[in-house]
Amino acid sequence: MESMTYGTHINVLISDLLDFYSSPVGSTLLLFFIGFSILFGYYLKGLPKRFHDEALSVFRHNLDLLKILRSEAEPKKVEAYIDFANMYRDLLADPTTFLQEIQADKNKQIELRRRNIELGTKLYFFASDDTILKYLSFREKSMSKDTSQQHIPVELDFYAKTIASMRKDIWGKDTILTEADFLKTFL
Repeated sequence: MESMTYGTHINVLISDLLDFYSSPVGSTLLLFFIGFSILFGYYLKGLPKRFHDEALSVFRHNLDLLKILRSEAEPKKVEAYIDFANMYRDLLADPTTFLQEIQADKNKQIELRRRNIELGTKLYFFASDDTILKYLSFREKSMSKDTSQQHIPVELDFYAKTIASMRKDIWGKDTILTEADFLKTFL
């Protein structure tokens, strides 16, 4: 048995391929392979554009949904802010009487707890992070056991900061009104 070198193997392989592609079956397969390669190349060339177009379409759809959600959320946010202002206005106007009435009536306690939970939930979903943090600070101060008149300025300060944050959330960061301006509206 004769040993063949690497170069001889290559020459034999090339000779066999040329013979095969010269035959009717081989030339048909060669044409099919070339055509398939060209079509596959065009397909691959168009993939990035198709991916881009599809991603752009999904992005536009999601952006439209976000705009709809924001437009529907804005009135709910304003409603929650008004609920907050109304709910705590009575507490801050006369805290001693307010707390005595709440402590004397179990139904009022349950109603106040329900309103607080509802308000907290609305604020969590619709308010900005800054407004939520201001609200939580206000709640912490207003929930303290100190019901003396000296405690009221601290509560009013946190209440005014929360209201000012809510105003900025509704009207945008460009509003120039401050907590002091809010306090001037009723003090």
